[in-house]
Amino acid sequence: MLTDFPESESDFRKRQIREKIKEIGERADALARILPNITNSGEKRKIEQLIEQYRLDANRLSERIRDEVTVFLPGSLQKQELAMSRKYIDCREIPNEVGCTLAISGTEDEVLDLAIMHACTSHGHKDTHELRDNLRSMLKDEPENLSRGAEA
Repeated sequence: MLTDFPESESDFRKRQIREKIKEIGERADALARILPNITNSGEKRKIEQLIEQYRLDANRLSERIRDEVTVFLPGSLQKQELAMSRKYIDCREIPNEVGCTLAISGTEDEVLDLAIMHACTSHGHKDTHELRDNLRSMLKDEPENLSRGAEA
């Protein structure tokens, strides 16, 4: 006999994120369909940038779903989320012209989102796939003694 279990909080969040990804994809597709009809080069470039931003947002949300791993424990009907390791990035470890000393730590998504915002606002970079990939490759696992500091 199959029993309907209430949707877990994790599944609910994943469903909401999937719906948002679909909505963003539909917006990007609609803009891509009208793009060939735009003759003004300035307007065309703005729409291209907006499409690119929509695609980046959808990718970021897709990564969030991928990173949220759940597992059934043997003999248990309860889902348990696997603890994600904390990450950090430190501007002192990255060559920069302004002598920046900012360090960010948290979950991979938190650190990546803040690092991108910081790179754009403080260092003049543009939010691109290349920047995201470069920053993601620079993330390091936070030492265990630091990540447990908040629990002590």
